[in-house]
Order: sequence, then structure tokens, then C-alpha cells
Amino acid sequence: EKKITNTLNFINVNVKQIENQCIDSTIMLVYCVEQAIVSLVYILSINGIAAMVFLVCGLIPSVIPRLTRNWVQTGTKKWNSSYENYNQKTSDAVHGFDTIRHANGDNRFKIFVQKALMGEEKKYFLMNFRRNTSNFLAQVSYSLSMVISLAVGTFFVINGQILVGGLISLFLASDRLTSPIISIVNIANQLTSVSPLLKNKALQKSKKQEFNNLDFTKLPNQEKIIFDHCNLGYSNKAILKNINLTVSKGNKVLIIGRSGIGKSTLFKTLLNEIPLLKGKILVDDSLNQANFYTNFGIVSQDTYIFAESLRFNLTLGKDFPTQQVINVLKTVKLSYLANEKSLDMQIGEKGLSLSGGEKRKLEIARALLNQKSILLVDEGLSGLDEESNKQIFALLQSLPQTVIEIEHAVSPEEKNQFNTRGAI
Repeated sequence: EKKITNTLNFINVNVKQIENQCIDSTIMLVYCVEQAIVSLVYILSINGIAAMVFLVCGLIPSVIPRLTRNWVQTGTKKWNSSYENYNQKTSDAVHGFDTIRHANGDNRFKIFVQKALMGEEKKYFLMNFRRNTSNFLAQVSYSLSMVISLAVGTFFVINGQILVGGLISLFLASDRLTSPIISIVNIANQLTSVSPLLKNKALQKSKKQEFNNLDFTKLPNQEKIIFDHCNLGYSNKAILKNINLTVSKGNKVLIIGRSGIGKSTLFKTLLNEIPLLKGKILVDDSLNQANFYTNFGIVSQDTYIFAESLRFNLTLGKDFPTQQVINVLKTVKLSYLANEKSLDMQIGEKGLSLSGGEKRKLEIARALLNQKSILLVDEGLSGLDEESNKQIFALLQSLPQTVIEIEHAVSPEEKNQFNTRGAI
């Protein structure tokens, strides 16, 4: 959840800032550098010494960004932090609206969000104040440099080293040098202020996975997965200890345990999402695919529905024949949606709202459509009404695929229908 929130904040907050203040500024920076080089060559051809004086004076403003860099960067960091805080509180207020309303906390939460907004506005003002102050100081130093360079140029005219026309030409040409330099200073200042955004973790490459929990080998008697004296957990802390489990092809396996005890940890370890702490997970060679995930379909109590068509939610953008999609819908007992009109109907946000049971069936249909050989069911029966519970259970039992199901409670009648049962 933290990674998702950080990534969304980066997309919604930082990217536009990077576009406006980094990409566009870099293009302008290239233009200014080109203009400055051409102007420098020209003024050197008029009088080398005077040209160097104009150049040195023109470079004085470039000192300002170095003096104010940390100050400007700090302002950007503080604004970025306050904006993410405001964005998070606003998101909480929207997604938790019903909870807030039921608790009669509307007014308190408005004040809560408003304080975050006021804090963000203040930090935004201070960020721009620091940036504009730095630019103003650069402009002042630019004016001073012009006065100094003109005074030196006048001295050269009095001594007959440059004609008046040459001074005027030098002054006008040097302006074509110093103006780009000032622009370069301002752009550099802007790029400096936006540099903290470029250090966001969302832009960093993810570290290569340094563990592999799976030992692929030839297993006997249709066995597909074996957990051999395994300790499972997080951060080297075992939640489940000495787990022994054998899963054979086509078997229906039930693992029971109270909520929060770590049943999902078993799935995460099997899918190589967290490291195995102790023991071995033996996997049959037939599952040794280039992408191990292609073997598994996941059915959970939190089925994610995209704000797209029913067809997209089933195929996830892959190209499947319409009749094949319709047949899968019939298999999972969603026959009333098994037609072309329904396939092109939007579901999810602003579309047809599906019940919990329909969402589970949809997720099972995704797995069947992609020909997954093993279904991992993570409390897929939780939160359903009695009728939907029975339908989903019967559907899972009827499938030819191997099913590993973890639940916190099932009836004795349902429990007896599994090939393998265990409690943790």
C-alpha cells in the first residue's frame, strides 16, 4: 500500500513539475548555450581584452545560483512533502467519505483537510519566493555587471583602443552574450530547484531479486509442489514454522487458520515475492516456465475491477476469440453476461456494479481464460453471502485445475471435499 501511494503521488504531483521545470527548461538551456557561444566568438573578434571584461562581468550572475542552491532546494523539498501530505489527506477524505459521514465527522474532517491545504499553499508560496528571490539577485548582479563593463569600455574609448562605434557594437553584441548567460543562470536555478523531484524513489530502478525460493526437480506421482520443513515470514522473523505440504496435480488443498496468522505468507513465498527463511520448496520441472507466474491464477477477497469493459476485465488486453470468452463466462456460471453486448459493457467505476460473488467468478474466469494450471485462492469465500459462498465453493471444486485454498473458516461438509487439509 505504501509503494502504491508513493507511486501515485509521484505520477500526480511530481511528473507535471518535471515536465514544466525540467524538460522544457533543458530545451531552452541548449538554445541559450548556442546563442552565447556565437556571441562570444563575435565580441572576441572586436577586441579581445574588452570582450573578456564584458564576459567576466556577464558571468558574475552565475555565482548567485551556487550561493542560493541549497536554500532553493530546501524550499522545493518542503513543498513536495506538504503537497503529498495534502494529496494523501484528500484521497483519504474521498475514499473514506462514508466512514466519515457515519461517524458524524464531516466538519472535523473538512478542517483537517483545509489545514493540510493551507500548509501546502504556504510551502508553495515560500518555494516560489525563494526561487524568485534568487532570480532577482541574479538580475541585480547582471545590472551591476553592465555598469562595470560599460565603464571599462568607456575607458578603452578614451585611450583610443576602441572606437565609439566599436564600443556600441561590442555592447550590443555582449548583451546577446550576457542575456543568454542570465537565462542559463535562471534555468540552472530552476533545474536546481526541481532536482529533488528527480531523486524520487519511483524513478529509481528496482533492485534485482537476490533470492530464489524454488528448487526445480522431477517429482514423482503427479506431485507438483512440496513444502519441506519450511519456515515462512518477513524480515527473518518466522511466522509459520516447520510447514510440510505436498500438492499433487488436480488436488484440492485446504489450509485453515485464523485471520492474520500468516496464511497469505505461504502464497507470497511460493510466488518468490518474499524470501524463504528455512527449508525447501520443491517444484516439478513441468512448472519451470520463463515466468513462473504463468502457472498461477490468483483468487482473493479483494478482486480488482478496472474501469473498463467486461471484456477487458477478463482478457486484460490480450486477444482472445469472443466465443472463447463467452464459453468461460458460462463455465463460471455468469451465463447472463455471456453475450457480445455484455462483453462491451463498462463495469467498475461509472459502470455496472458487480456483487462480491460476481467479482470472484470474474477472477476465476480470468484464470481459466489464461489456462492457469494452479489456482491460489486467498480467502476467496470470505465476505460473501451464503448463496454466493456455496456457488464459488462448488465452482472451485468442479474445476480440473489444482486448487490451493486458504480460508479462516469452512463448514465440516466443505472441508471433507478437499483431498488435502491442514491447519496453521
